[in-house]
Amino acid sequence: SLSLSGLSLGVHNPMNKFVFSALAAPLISATGLASDTEWPELDRELAALSNAPLTQDSGGPYLGGWLIGVFDYNADAEIGGTGADKGDLTDVGFGIRSARLNVAGSVAENYGYKIGFDFFETNEMYSTSSTPPTPGTAGITDAYGTVAIQDVLNVKMGIFNGPCLRSARLDRNKTLFLDRSYLGYQQADRDVGLALDGDFDRVHWELAATNGFDGRTDGFGWAVGVDVDILGEMSDVEGAWGAQEGTNLNIGLYYSDDTSDYHAGDLLPDGSPATPGQSRDAATLSADATLVAGAFTVFAEVADYDKGVGAMLPDGTGTDLNNTPWSAGLAYLFGEVYEVAFRYDDLDVGQTGNPVLYDTKRYNFGINRYIAGHDVKWQLQFAFGDSKSSASSSAGKIGEHSIFSIGLALGF
Repeated sequence: SLSLSGLSLGVHNPMNKFVFSALAAPLISATGLASDTEWPELDRELAALSNAPLTQDSGGPYLGGWLIGVFDYNADAEIGGTGADKGDLTDVGFGIRSARLNVAGSVAENYGYKIGFDFFETNEMYSTSSTPPTPGTAGITDAYGTVAIQDVLNVKMGIFNGPCLRSARLDRNKTLFLDRSYLGYQQADRDVGLALDGDFDRVHWELAATNGFDGRTDGFGWAVGVDVDILGEMSDVEGAWGAQEGTNLNIGLYYSDDTSDYHAGDLLPDGSPATPGQSRDAATLSADATLVAGAFTVFAEVADYDKGVGAMLPDGTGTDLNNTPWSAGLAYLFGEVYEVAFRYDDLDVGQTGNPVLYDTKRYNFGINRYIAGHDVKWQLQFAFGDSKSSASSSAGKIGEHSIFSIGLALGF
């Protein structure tokens, strides 16, 4: 091979000899014209060329995401509403809670993007219909562009999760439990629209306009949210691991309104056909508070749903809405690698015609073993659901369950 100040040309076969002889000839002839000081300059130019980004002023794309694998054992068979009496079936096996891929970066100064896909978290995927994607099929969770204006205002356009409770906005691999809270599950859905947000001292605000329930037919859905760091600075994780040192207290208040008219073919929340032109009252007022003091964490959240929106059970069954579900819990970090937690979820939902049928409470107990923080952790969880239904068969007690789960959460 021929080497010129670090530039190597291989000549290991006849074809290479022919090609590189042709390339080498002008380079060799150039040595009589180039001074010793010009060769280092040529090296620097070649190095700069090889390291140059494909797009000027760009950063990324950067790949990230998480994978949460689980093993579940449910001793109560009624969770699927099969009609069998309790104890006739056992739900046990392996599964995936969430498998997310996010691609993000910038294409010019102050302009960025994010595209996210999930393969199992169906309630967080964007869908143009009321039927969510099938688990195991990739669905879009985020697809938006961003613009930063004078470091005081951020603009977001595309598919995203608008202003909502903190439990719905956190990344899935940064939660205390294998599952979001009931309200976090409800409010983690996506829509298409435009959002503005910014910070003023300790206050973060966000305003969003989206297509809403009726898509692009008419009207918009609106949402506004404000959260304030009363003390310290709240981190982007649940619990004390990874939180800011000292005492941190954050409170948030969120309001959304997607009031519109039903159209032909639309369904009411209980699954029955809607009358075209019938008004769909769809306002929601939510609030939350989180306190992290050293190793202790205390949190609570509540939402007041209007009669046209709100709480559907995790199995997707219709409900009599206009309800006020809430959650509260606490956690303690010890040994820097273990964190125990408890959360109570009051679903406050009922099926039309029998308001107490699905009046379910859920008690969640968990312990996390952190290997590399939230990027690598084992999670043990026991969830017990209690229904007030007086139904004689377990099919009438959807939501009553006792599930033991082991999960491995990996973030990258």
